[in-house]
Amino acid sequence: MNTLNAYVGAVFTPIKWAKWVIDKYNLLERWLEGATFLDPACGDGAFLRAFISLAKERNIKAHLPIENLFGFEIEKEFIQNFKQKLEPKNLRLIKNIKQLDFILENPDIRVDYLVGNPPWINYSDLHDSYKDLIRTRFIEYRLAQKKTNLLLGNSRVDLSALFVTKSIVDNLNSGGQAFFFLPLSLILNDGAHNNFRQFCSKGRNFYLNEVYDFADFKIFESISTRYGLASFRVEQSYSAPRPYFTTIDRISWKKSYAHQFGPGKAYHILDSKNSEFKYKQISLRKSQKPRQGINTCGANRLLIFSDCKQTDEKYMQVITSMGGIKLENNLLFPVITKKNFEETNPKPSKWALLPYSSNGRPLSIGDLKRLPLTYEYLESVRYDLTARKGTLINSLINKGYYYAWLGVNDYAFARAKLVWSAYGTDLFKARVFTSFNGKSWQANQALQAYIPCQDEAEALNLLGEIEKSGINEYLKAFQMQGTRSFAQPGRIADFFKIMNESIAVP
Repeated sequence: MNTLNAYVGAVFTPIKWAKWVIDKYNLLERWLEGATFLDPACGDGAFLRAFISLAKERNIKAHLPIENLFGFEIEKEFIQNFKQKLEPKNLRLIKNIKQLDFILENPDIRVDYLVGNPPWINYSDLHDSYKDLIRTRFIEYRLAQKKTNLLLGNSRVDLSALFVTKSIVDNLNSGGQAFFFLPLSLILNDGAHNNFRQFCSKGRNFYLNEVYDFADFKIFESISTRYGLASFRVEQSYSAPRPYFTTIDRISWKKSYAHQFGPGKAYHILDSKNSEFKYKQISLRKSQKPRQGINTCGANRLLIFSDCKQTDEKYMQVITSMGGIKLENNLLFPVITKKNFEETNPKPSKWALLPYSSNGRPLSIGDLKRLPLTYEYLESVRYDLTARKGTLINSLINKGYYYAWLGVNDYAFARAKLVWSAYGTDLFKARVFTSFNGKSWQANQALQAYIPCQDEAEALNLLGEIEKSGINEYLKAFQMQGTRSFAQPGRIADFFKIMNESIAVP
């Protein structure tokens, strides 16, 4: 059994789009002149078959240098599919296709060009056994600084980043070029791919040459991720910014420029090559660092209730997956919904059970026992809460806090919050939430993000500053409107200047 299930993360390239890449960069001519090509995750061989198919379409009678095409593939089944799609006279190509795990093995081959479409899957979504095998590879190729990074922000690094870096470092000749279909998070998203965008590994430098962004044009029908074609060059000097093309009508392309304001930073896409991106950077105290909402780690049905009714000063009737029960209301907090953003006086329709003190620390079992109804309920769902997956939540569970959440600390109980929709929107629009019946409103996982504030006046002042700052122009330059990462805390981190606690917000 292969160490990596190739059906997870495998994105097959239609041969017409492999031909499009080859045509655009005159790679057929380079191949016929003797250049060598490698696809490090060749699947059913679309890119390699495309060279032969184009030569046939153009009625090229000369000997085809099939011996200069190479491919690696982990799945035997994919190689068999590749073989079945070749004409008998071209079966000799299979001799150059090696079944191996490219991430774990180090095939000794150097080529002039890399082409392909490596697996698209985040490190955090890989099977735990495979994570254990390849974790050191991310560190070896400088995509993470240490193992603990892969438990935090770097857990969202895409496996394709490792394929690109490793193939360029290990398999590309000096002066060579690489052409890959990739999720554009590698280019446009902050956080997990900052190390990748350093474009240096094992002492070898490379750089982003240009990008073709397919926007909402689907060339991979089953894929919702934003993707494009990225080309890279190795060990050559270059000038920034880089050309960035976005499809505008599925035929023509709008040319912009990808600007990188600092090593490893996500690229801003601006119309002019000479543009200077200017915005008013806003100062925040360290305690006001932008945050994601609270996260049950897959236990929403157990810890968030949508049908709640205050029965008296002490108790609340809630509807759980097991029916209606009564809970002490001390630990129930209102959860912000989309509707609440539009209400003048927002009223909660969802409530979160947060077994925490106001300093953001989980309550002890002893403290919970003083709330017998809540303790009894949590004990009744203890098995399901303990079964949650994820290194960070498991760390808390192993300490005995089986009822813990992620994203909870003292900032979750701030007296006021400046909150905005962070997921799937194309406009930054924030509003202030203070409290409801003395309870702090809670932002909902990655759907919303917020800045904790000392009081409503501070939050309103900050909102006014942001509205005059040009934040929408800033976010628009990342070209990620409508995506899950449009205005996540990591996305807007550079928009704010985090100061020491002694420095007040202007």
